[in-house]
Amino acid sequence: MGGWRTALRDALATLFPVRCAGCGRDDRGVCDECRAALRRPRPRAERLVARDAAGGALELVTATGYDERMRRLLDAYKERGRADVAAVLAPLLRTALAALVAGRPGTPAPGSLLLVPVPSSRAARARRGYDHVPLLLQRAVPRAPVVSALRHARRVRDQSALGVAERERNLAGALVAHPSVAGRRVVLVDDVVTTGATLLEAARALRAAGAHPVGAIAVARVPRIVTTPRMR
Repeated sequence: MGGWRTALRDALATLFPVRCAGCGRDDRGVCDECRAALRRPRPRAERLVARDAAGGALELVTATGYDERMRRLLDAYKERGRADVAAVLAPLLRTALAALVAGRPGTPAPGSLLLVPVPSSRAARARRGYDHVPLLLQRAVPRAPVVSALRHARRVRDQSALGVAERERNLAGALVAHPSVAGRRVVLVDDVVTTGATLLEAARALRAAGAHPVGAIAVARVPRIVTTPRMR
């Protein structure tokens, strides 16, 4: 970064003190060290499989692992109003999309796929003041067709304290997709994946509406619990 930019950022930080969203360092939005770490993505593909055979399977590509730095960045972005963090997370989501397309011969170019964000609950949107996944997509692939085709059909419990089986029961039948996606090839998008239950429920809803999910992407993956080898 140019010297004048660094000086300006430091001057602003003196007037409006902040901490790095990744490491907590004083006077930085996201410090240079954290930005450098995020420039080394490690794309990984795996296959998520629903316990119920009728739920199908879904290929997931994530850009990086879920370490303490990533936990803090995502928490700052989602729960603490740090929308500025989208600028450093967006390239990771773009990397995941490129890796998904490159790993699937016959998959259309990114611009011809519909990107469908996993929806937040109404309460979560109200608390954050913005839809965090669509905002991230706007920064990652600004010209791609993003369609908010999923909505909640009923209330669901907070997932944070639930185990794998509990999450699946909590989400079963919880989402519906708009019929306009019928016949379209879609990629599901989320910020972070834990058990994969939300993505599998989203894929089920999209298939029920006649869409064809070709895979899912996310910034990071919490250490996996139940997966199988990558689809071929």
